[in-house]
Amino acid sequence: MTGVAEYLEYSNQGNTRRKFLKEQLMMQDHNLFCYSNNLLLLDPKRGYEKQWESAMEKVRLVTQMFNELPDERGCCAFVGRILEWVHCDADWFVKFEVVSPERSLRQSSILYFFKISDELEREWQHTYDGRMKERTDAELPTLVKAKVKKACIYGLECVDQWD
Repeated sequence: MTGVAEYLEYSNQGNTRRKFLKEQLMMQDHNLFCYSNNLLLLDPKRGYEKQWESAMEKVRLVTQMFNELPDERGCCAFVGRILEWVHCDADWFVKFEVVSPERSLRQSSILYFFKISDELEREWQHTYDGRMKERTDAELPTLVKAKVKKACIYGLECVDQWD
């Protein structure tokens, strides 16, 4: 397997990443249903707590992976933290750590460098740390959702609910 990232959107057998992730999500949703105490899927059956927690974690992970695939317009969404702002030539870039509810700030975290639009850089760079401190003080998640197209962030918003 090479290190080249490319999306397989078709195959002779009809397999794609999107189709595979949908199948995985359906399977994990089924597992979560089986290990849940009721139809709300909020509580595990007695004796199946570990299986329920594992299924819940896999649903969240597959959902995140699915959401990170480009949509029909080539846009992706990533949830994480901005670790660094980098100015190179006339452009601004951010070092962005992608997180999940189960894994955060570990060495195995996924890091990306994204170009950021001039407008968003002006709006966010000097206020980001203050916004995150305010959110920490208010016991809100210190995460942002980055909307990305062709490795350029065109939208940023704070995440209000994160499991």
